[in-house]
Amino acid sequence: KMLYAEFDGGSLLYSGDYSQYPSIFGDAPEIRDADLLIMDATYGYPRYRFPPREQVYAEIEAWIKRVEKRYSASVVFGVYPFGKAQEITSVINNHLDTPVVVDNAIYEMNRLCEKHGYKIGDYIPMNSQEGHEIIMGDIYAAVVSLRRLNQALDLLRNISGGCDRVLPAVATGWGSRNYKCFPLSNHADYKGILEFVSSVSPGRVYFFHGGDGCLIRDVEKMGISASLINH
Repeated sequence: KMLYAEFDGGSLLYSGDYSQYPSIFGDAPEIRDADLLIMDATYGYPRYRFPPREQVYAEIEAWIKRVEKRYSASVVFGVYPFGKAQEITSVINNHLDTPVVVDNAIYEMNRLCEKHGYKIGDYIPMNSQEGHEIIMGDIYAAVVSLRRLNQALDLLRNISGGCDRVLPAVATGWGSRNYKCFPLSNHADYKGILEFVSSVSPGRVYFFHGGDGCLIRDVEKMGISASLINH
């Protein structure tokens, strides 16, 4: 989500969601020099530092295997229907033999992404006959919309035979007090934001949707003027 423009006397680069790590949707975007940078800083706070995606993928794989082996239980991931859902589905398909069932919203979004060439792997709609059979008699991984996680968790536990039969997780950079959490985000972390600013090398940068005085100070140490436009 970038927009580059040139005007009399200079150039501007606008960046919305940005991540320095490749994902299912492709490599990190090419970075261009600009005189003025306006960018999203959702995680523009020093406490937000994410591990490389491949490391998170390995942690997801290890957790699912541990749940299956130790508890003979299934897992359910609560994620955003676009982006995270396809990424989690792909990770499970690429690393495990565990069947994947998805809710209606994610099923439709997966199909749309596949029409545009993205490879997600196998998944079964939860409300189909095959989906019911998997949930009734197998260890599986469910991928459901984040806002419906509690509802889906209750349903799956009732069908599967109890609270210890399905363990929940989320994938977000924000962390979670209630669920196992894997730090996947389509936004840059604090280090990624600073690296991006350094690569663009603007004379001035404006941050929106986040950031604080620490971010401003660290950017100004590079000799770049910085401001927050959150309000």
